[in-house]
Amino acid sequence: MDLDSVAHQIERWGLSAPALLFLEAHRPLAWLGGQALLLLQPVLMPFCREESIPGLVALLSDEANLNRLMRRLEAGPGSEGKGIEAGG
Repeated sequence: MDLDSVAHQIERWGLSAPALLFLEAHRPLAWLGGQALLLLQPVLMPFCREESIPGLVALLSDEANLNRLMRRLEAGPGSEGKGIEAGG
């Protein structure tokens, strides 16, 4: 599961603002969230695709990925694949 698909799904559900608020408020706990996903992976398997959980773990475990996701959500719909720069 790549960054653009996660951002697109969040935007499709209309949860960009709450997701940004949640990600910013819980940034220090993101690594623990990734580890919790690994722990809950057997329970979550019937509800999501098998390949999506490791992608979410990678997203949550790396602060650079979190920053890219937040910038992608701030940029809004239609910004996928635009190569958002760190300063912009």
